[in-house]
Amino acid sequence: MGKILWIIIIIVVAFALYKTFTQLSGSFKFESLSSIIKLPSLPGASTTTNPVPSAVTGNNGAAVNNPPPANQPPSEPVKPQIVPPPGFSVDQLSPFYSQVRIGSVSAGDFYNPSQFSLSVNSPLKDPIDITGWNLKSSNGDVLIPEAISDYNPSGFASNADILLKNGDYVNFYNSPSPILANLRLNECMGYLNNLYKFNPALPNNCPTPYERQEILSFSGLCQNIILSTNNCSMPAAQQLNNLATYSDQTCKSFINERFSYNGCYQYSHNNANFFSNEWMIWLNGAIILDKNHDLVLLFDKAGLLVDRYYY
Repeated sequence: MGKILWIIIIIVVAFALYKTFTQLSGSFKFESLSSIIKLPSLPGASTTTNPVPSAVTGNNGAAVNNPPPANQPPSEPVKPQIVPPPGFSVDQLSPFYSQVRIGSVSAGDFYNPSQFSLSVNSPLKDPIDITGWNLKSSNGDVLIPEAISDYNPSGFASNADILLKNGDYVNFYNSPSPILANLRLNECMGYLNNLYKFNPALPNNCPTPYERQEILSFSGLCQNIILSTNNCSMPAAQQLNNLATYSDQTCKSFINERFSYNGCYQYSHNNANFFSNEWMIWLNGAIILDKNHDLVLLFDKAGLLVDRYYY
C-alpha cells in the first residue's frame, strides 16, 4: 500500500513538471537569449550588421541612383548637327537658316501672276526683319521691299521694314499693287476690293460693322438692307435711294459711315484680332520664275543662305 502511494505522488509531480515546462517553452524566445548572452566574434569576421545598399530605394520599391553633388553643373543638351544643302558650307548658312522657309511657289500664267510665299517657324522672341533680303531665281533676283503694317485710311500710313514673328507668312505676287503699296492684312481689307482691282482679291473676312441694338430704331426697310448686306460689301445705290422715300436719312448716314474701309477701320481697329499674320507683297514683274523648273534661293542681308526651294 505504501509503494502504491509513492508511485501516485511521483506520477503527479512528473505531470506537473511536464506541464510547467511545456508552458515555458511555448513563450520562450531563443533570440532573447542571444541578446543576453553575447557570443564572441570569430577572428576576421565583419562586425557590420546592416550592409550599406548600393542604391536608394524609391517609393515604388525600385532602385534609384544616388543624386549628383549639388555643385555639379547639369549636362548641356546635344545640339543637332546642321547639314548644309548641296553647294553650300555651314559657314554660308544664315542664323535664320530653316527658320524662314520658302513655299507655295507657282510660276503663274497669262491670267495669274507668279507667286510664292515665306513662312516663319522660329523660337526667337524678337521678330525677324526680312526687308532687304534677296530672293533669287534662275532668271534674276529682287530685294524684299518695305510694306505698310497698319494701313490707316486717314492717309498717315507709311512704309516700314517687314517684321515677322513666329507663325507669320508673306505672299509675294509678281504683279503691280493697285494702291502702289504692300500691306499687312487686317479684318477690314476686303472693303478695298470695292475700290481697287486686286489680283488676287483681298480676303473678304470683315467683321459685322454694327451691333444689332444700334439699328433697332431704324425702319424695317432699312434694317432689311443692313441685315442682307454681305461681308465687306456696301448696299447698292438703288437700295439707298429707296430710303429717301421713307425719310430715313439717319439710317442712310449710318450705312455710309459704317459700310466702308474707313468705317470698318474706325469701328474695329481696337479688336484683339484686328491685324492678320499675313502680308501681301507685289513685286511688279521684278522676278521671273521658270514655268517648268526653277531653283529659288533666299539670302539674308549678309548674303547668307536662309532657305532654298526647287520644283
